[in-house]
Amino acid sequence: MQDDNNNASDSGASIVDDTGNNLNGTVAVESSASAPQTSVDKMPTKKPILLAVLGVLLLAAIAAAAYFLVMNNSSDDSNAAITKPVESLNVGIVEADITFYPENAIFSSSNAVNIQMFEGLVTYEDLKNIRPALATSWTNPDSKTWDFELKQNVMFHNGELMTADDVVASFELAQENQDIADIFLGTIDSVTKQSDTVVRIVTTEPDPVLLNKLAFVYIVDPETYSEGVIPAGTGHYLPESADSYTDQMIQMKAFESYHEGPVTGVQKLKIAVYPDAEAGYEAYNNDEIDVLEQTGEAITDGSVSREYETFGYSDLGANYLGINSTKEGPLSNLQVREAIRLAVDPQKLIEETSSIEGVVANQLLASDIPGYSPEVVPAVSNAEKSKELLSEAGYPDGITVELTYFVSVKDVAQGIQKQLAEAGITATLDEQTDGPSIGAKVFGGANGGAQLWLAGFTSDINDASDAYAALFDDSANFSDEQISSQLATAYSTLDGAERLNTLQQVSKELIEKVAYVPLYRNTYVLAYDNENFVFEQSYPGALSGIKYANFQVSEETSE
Repeated sequence: MQDDNNNASDSGASIVDDTGNNLNGTVAVESSASAPQTSVDKMPTKKPILLAVLGVLLLAAIAAAAYFLVMNNSSDDSNAAITKPVESLNVGIVEADITFYPENAIFSSSNAVNIQMFEGLVTYEDLKNIRPALATSWTNPDSKTWDFELKQNVMFHNGELMTADDVVASFELAQENQDIADIFLGTIDSVTKQSDTVVRIVTTEPDPVLLNKLAFVYIVDPETYSEGVIPAGTGHYLPESADSYTDQMIQMKAFESYHEGPVTGVQKLKIAVYPDAEAGYEAYNNDEIDVLEQTGEAITDGSVSREYETFGYSDLGANYLGINSTKEGPLSNLQVREAIRLAVDPQKLIEETSSIEGVVANQLLASDIPGYSPEVVPAVSNAEKSKELLSEAGYPDGITVELTYFVSVKDVAQGIQKQLAEAGITATLDEQTDGPSIGAKVFGGANGGAQLWLAGFTSDINDASDAYAALFDDSANFSDEQISSQLATAYSTLDGAERLNTLQQVSKELIEKVAYVPLYRNTYVLAYDNENFVFEQSYPGALSGIKYANFQVSEETSE
């Protein structure tokens, strides 16, 4: 459990609708009777940049090990659980290197490190709730204005107190990271100090998911930052010294003056990166680490000799088969697209493709993401029905299409090719080896350059709107006036119930119109020393990782 939860504030920590239901990405607008509603044609945060790494079927790091560490609660009344702080904990992450905020790559396991040291104005309590962090409350004088009341007496790691000027300067610093600017700051017009305790953010258009984004815009003492140097943050941990971190590891210590009280869990935390799961397993076997995050694959027999336990967890997005319906030809016909959907058997694909560790997906996003429609019925593959639909569409002899994919998922492409062939659909394979090139082919031009392709997408702000904006709002490969109109409503309205219903309807219609074929969600493995530690599954946010601040050793003694 998070130490943060002890301060779930009386300021309206959760985002709720007028019935009391928690809704992600919605805002309780004060003075709502006079708040104007501005319509927009496009979501300002539409960002094809998210798909620049099509070489990886899915941005796996977004589903960073979303677990909390908790005390072991025994159900045996004869035993009493006692806890004590963990003096030191060594964690391994499968990643090439570590980058530190504000220079960090957004889609990186480095988030698991940065979340220990930095905080934003708000934070995720879970996937559907935003709660205060460095702001105690916020109000909306109008639909584009946000006034944040700052928490007082918050100390940075260098001993300086956080001020409104620091908050403004932190947003200016964040703008220098292009990924952060594009994804989280794209709708912000200005950030200004209103008083010593209030910072105002004005957006260019109403942004109902602004709070979701601000959870990943960290507040730092800007005077302590220089290239390659970790700035002073406000989080649970800070580097032990200026020499205690490299791009391969960081040694941290608990922050004694943390604004929510002393860190009761891990006192010294070391996080190191390993290039692959095998290297991580070796480190675990040699007692070099206690926890291995994000292995990305199942643990094979014999690879781990030391006692361990695992958690498998699924990504928040999905891998999918993209379909270009804007080009003239067979794919513009709904019956043909439905034939493709019925020809594909995701479960069989998972079972027959050794590189896939995943579960079947029936929509682009996981059920935890607001906008997921519970009304969508998964398709049941049927090659004979596919042939009938092709014949009815005027293609009794089948069709030939090109399937574009990145070289790393060749076996997945071959599996799809085989399934399509059984339904009379010939897929010629178009292998790509360069990320920017495949992105330009699939998403470039007025009508795209590919017919079918393999890709993955997930929400970086825990909301369906950003994924749908990038892929289906009058894009190069899909255009539908009704869906674009519905998305325009979702982009602008601050009415939580209306917004959620709209996104769920869009999710359902995208499946009915076969805008894409969902395939599977990646699953990952977290391995840990179960002789001392117990994990509780939770999802504190798309880019969040494990927070170790409230993790304690649990021992049981007989009464």
